[in-house]
Parts: sequence; structure tokens; C-alpha cells
Amino acid sequence: MSASRLVLVVLAVLMVPAGIAEARTKPKAKPKPVKISVTLTGPAAGVLVPWYGASPVFQWQVKSSNPRQQGTIWLEVSTTRAFGQEVLQQFDCGYTPGPCASTYRWKNSQPYWYDLADSCADLPPSGSCASPTSVFYWRVRFEPAGTAKKISSPVQSFRRTPPTDRRAPVAKAVAGNASYGTPTRFYYYAHDNSGVTRTELELYDGDTVVYGARGNWDRSNDSNERYIAVVLPTAVQAGSYRWCVTVSDYSGNDTTGCAPYTITS
Repeated sequence: MSASRLVLVVLAVLMVPAGIAEARTKPKAKPKPVKISVTLTGPAAGVLVPWYGASPVFQWQVKSSNPRQQGTIWLEVSTTRAFGQEVLQQFDCGYTPGPCASTYRWKNSQPYWYDLADSCADLPPSGSCASPTSVFYWRVRFEPAGTAKKISSPVQSFRRTPPTDRRAPVAKAVAGNASYGTPTRFYYYAHDNSGVTRTELELYDGDTVVYGARGNWDRSNDSNERYIAVVLPTAVQAGSYRWCVTVSDYSGNDTTGCAPYTITS
């Protein structure tokens, strides 16, 4: 066999494995995108719940085409559909054996869920707050691990039973004084037949409010003298003022009492 013929045979043999190698390096099919859905199962839309107390039992389902999906579940309740202020509960999902959380209920304890969710509980209040808030909105969102994107359920609403109490609370402000730049106490009396009150303080220079504060809902219903301790801003200088305490109950009734207040230098 000549040398040239021997070379051609060797090349032919070497080309066969090369073709096989090309067939093995074809691109793999792209993985299918994970499908995730969130649905609400309870309470039913528009249901009535007690005016205050524990929250209704919230129930939902998070479904994923990936059986090993991990992430965070966000349960949110608010008095506005924009969820600008909300009460929030988070749950880890998929990090431990067993099903992910699908139900939750806030207890009847401070801080109360309906206060945290209520934009009208702020000072100053946010939104339409001419009457007690009776409609709440809720949703559940799922945040897959490794991303900030959240998949949301539809938004549903529920209502609290309208209040029937029409008796206004008792409110009496006590005249007082304090030294400029020191912690200040405002003494007052507050009482309501429902046993639940909240107080709001306003300090006036003439007709101008120079300071305001609002407390949380109080269930002590103590008829003895109480006080609100605050540190006034430095802009509130020494002088003669008028302070007012507004006592509200959870049915929307309120009473305001005012008294002189002096800040000395």
C-alpha cells in the first residue's frame, strides 16, 4: 500500500468519531417556566365580622408547578385597596418538610390587627375618616425565593358589623404646667360605657395646634386620673397655652375637654 493511500484511510477513520461528537452537543431544551397561582378561600367576600375582637380566619392556597418551590407568603389586610397601611403576617414556604401555611387568625390582643390595618388610626388620619372604618381589604402574595417579584391573589373585602353604641365618652382635661425642655405630663379623666377608649391630645397657641399626639386603644377603662407623658418639640416655647383631650370609643362617639396649660422658662 502506498504512503498516500495509507493517509487517506487514516483520515476517513478519524472523521467518523467527529460526526458522532457533533450529534452529542446539540443544545438542550429550555426548562419550562414555573407556574404559580394564589387564590383566596375564606372568609367569603363581603362577609360581616364582629366590630372588634379577633380577626376572621383567613384562608388561601398557593399552587406551584415546581413541587420544591420555596419563597415567602405575605398575608395583608388594610382599610384601603392600595394597602398603604396594613397589618402584615409573613410565612416561610418550602424550606421545611410539610405543606406551606394556608390559614391565619390575628388574636384579640394589642397591638390590635384592626388598628394596624386602619389608616384612620394615624395622626393625622389618612383617607376618608369622617366615620369609623367598617370595610377592610385583604390579599395574599407569594414571593419566590431569589426574586423580589410577588404573585398576588385577587383583592377581597369584608365588613365589620356597624356599631350600635350612641353614648359619648366622658372626657375632662386638667389644667397644668411644665418647664420648657423637660418631659411634660398632661392629666385628664376618661371613661366610656363600652370599656374601650382612645385619647387624642392637642396643644393650642390661640387657635393654632402646635402639638398633637394620639394613643392606642385602651381597655383598662380606668375612671381615675390619667396622664399622657410627652416631650414637646423645641419649637413650643414658654408661654400660656390651651390643651384639649378628645376621648373616642370604638363606635365613633367622642367627647373633648380643654383646660389651660402653662410652660415656664
